[in-house]
Amino acid sequence: MSPLLVKDKKGNQTGVLLSLKDYNKLKEMAEDLADIKAYDKAKKSADNSKLTPLREVIKQRKQNLRSGK
Repeated sequence: MSPLLVKDKKGNQTGVLLSLKDYNKLKEMAEDLADIKAYDKAKKSADNSKLTPLREVIKQRKQNLRSGK
């Protein structure tokens, strides 16, 4: 990553220019971080007795699809 710093007339840094590739990479990383934070928040507040394992959800979904539900 090679950002270009943008400065005003006084030499103060006012912005950054990134390649589209670098921008998209940073955007993807930010979205991943948001997903992780949402997962952590949900996990922390979840009542484990009410959770259904993913395997069970997938199994039930397949059964529902077969039966036309």
